[in-house]
Amino acid sequence: MDCWSYYFNGDMDELRFYNRALTREEVISTYTFEKVPIQSVKDGSWNDYTVWSCNCIPHPSDILQVSHQVTVPANNIAQAFQITYTNNGKVTLGQGAKLFLNK
Repeated sequence: MDCWSYYFNGDMDELRFYNRALTREEVISTYTFEKVPIQSVKDGSWNDYTVWSCNCIPHPSDILQVSHQVTVPANNIAQAFQITYTNNGKVTLGQGAKLFLNK
């Protein structure tokens, strides 16, 4: 299951019609998306989607808040954009495991 860790910061009654296709830059400038941290909700494996508040496995662009003991299994690669540790949260790497922060 994929995560969508953004929420829309706007009014639901906004509706715009265009008589042409918008460029990528025009679409991006039209909407404001704010990154919401994904939180650990229990101790467990990085690859267990029930460990994370999004019910997903974190993506390289995700901001994480780790408040539990989370383990990256042996010989696995975990990725995130940023990790904040609270309440003695910790990420432990199994043998040969790697954690990349893409910040």
